[in-house]
Amino acid sequence: MAYRWLLPRIAFSLPVSYAFVDLGYNISVVSGASMAPSLNPDADDERGGAGAGAATRWKRDVVLCERWAAHALRIARGDVVAMSSPDEPGTCLVKRVLALEGDWVVATPAAREAMAWRTGGDGAAPKDADDDVLQVPRGHCWVEGDNPTCSVDSATSFGPVPLSLVHARVRYVCWPPWRAGTRVPPMSPSPSATKRLVLQRPANAPPMKPPGWR
Repeated sequence: MAYRWLLPRIAFSLPVSYAFVDLGYNISVVSGASMAPSLNPDADDERGGAGAGAATRWKRDVVLCERWAAHALRIARGDVVAMSSPDEPGTCLVKRVLALEGDWVVATPAAREAMAWRTGGDGAAPKDADDDVLQVPRGHCWVEGDNPTCSVDSATSFGPVPLSLVHARVRYVCWPPWRAGTRVPPMSPSPSATKRLVLQRPANAPPMKPPGWR
């Protein structure tokens, strides 16, 4: 009977806590060197591969993520996001958004192959463009790692990503202590990434037609 007062409080706090984590904020651990030097700057990105950054687990960046931004589709170019891998369901990736729907980006063979499998490629290129560019479909974004030498992303593997796979926007570093409170840089330091976007869709452009993705 002494704990009777505790039960209503637990019943109230559980759904509130769940809503806070599901729609508000949570923390994630960043492993690997694909986002170095913005995240995990101490990772051993010279070797690449599965062992990159694995030697100093206690130095891995722990980041604060805003889930409400993804739910509200308030994702902008330059944002670092946590997302589900299109190729490996259940695997979480941390990448930077370089382009949004309607933008034209420099194509890569891997992205071309992914687009050919998913859609018939009915979007026509602008008159001043060539065959080396492609348009990000409606409801999708183009993501890349800041360290292209060891990143699995839109350019190297799966092409444009559905926005439904984006979980949250990464904002601040919480760990290690000497980096706590550091805000994630809004722009990619990779020269190849900054040249990827070739034509940005105007903000006042009419809505895009949904692609025939399967």
